[in-house]
Amino acid sequence: MRKVLATDLDGTLIFEGGVSSADMAALSRWTAAGNVLVINTGRSLQAVGEALRSYGLPRPDHVIAFNGAVVADGDLTVLASTPIGPGLLGQITDLLRGEPAMLMASTIDRDHAVLAPELARPDGRPFQVAPWAIRGEVEDLDRRDLFGMPIAIPDDAVRARIEARLRLLCDGRAELHRNLFFIDVVPAGVTKGTGLARLLADFLPGHGEVYTIGDSWNDLPMHAVADLSATLPHAPDDVKEGCDVVVDSVADLVTRAMA
Repeated sequence: MRKVLATDLDGTLIFEGGVSSADMAALSRWTAAGNVLVINTGRSLQAVGEALRSYGLPRPDHVIAFNGAVVADGDLTVLASTPIGPGLLGQITDLLRGEPAMLMASTIDRDHAVLAPELARPDGRPFQVAPWAIRGEVEDLDRRDLFGMPIAIPDDAVRARIEARLRLLCDGRAELHRNLFFIDVVPAGVTKGTGLARLLADFLPGHGEVYTIGDSWNDLPMHAVADLSATLPHAPDDVKEGCDVVVDSVADLVTRAMA
């Protein structure tokens, strides 16, 4: 049976300096042995495609995007999807106006910048809108199927305050997932775990052992689906507590899984 590795991207496989040569080689060994490689990320499909091209990553067998809202094959052809209900984007936009927060909204194949004030990270580096994103008009987007609304809020206190208001607004209508400086708004009932479970049940019958690796809170539901879950030394303590092992890298986990 083919073993399955589901890996997060940012902060797990992709860092400021790119993807390490050791991780790249490990993923190539994994797929060459006939195992299944799954990218499971909060990124949009468009952002996953940009990452695959920019970093020269091995072609995955499957991609789970938008924190589980979309399941696709390695060519980013959609196999299954769950959209956010209409009307929510406008209300979130109204809630965020005047706040130090950047709001994006993604259709199945395109990322849109809705609110883009100048923001800086705690270390002074600016937050920047993804260069491939286009300007989005709320009135148009609110009538379309959306699959993710990432909100960047660098300030911890502001993020906590806005998250509390968003939870009241989105209750029963959408899920909120924390991911470092971001709050990701995704369809109700959707997590990286539901996306992985859907992939395994519907598109990978008879699969072997499942391994997961991810460094943030939104990865915890994915880890709950695994036979062996792993995180990294820089992960928050509660993420470490929710995993079976802490490894040094993706390459480290691949070595263990192939032993």
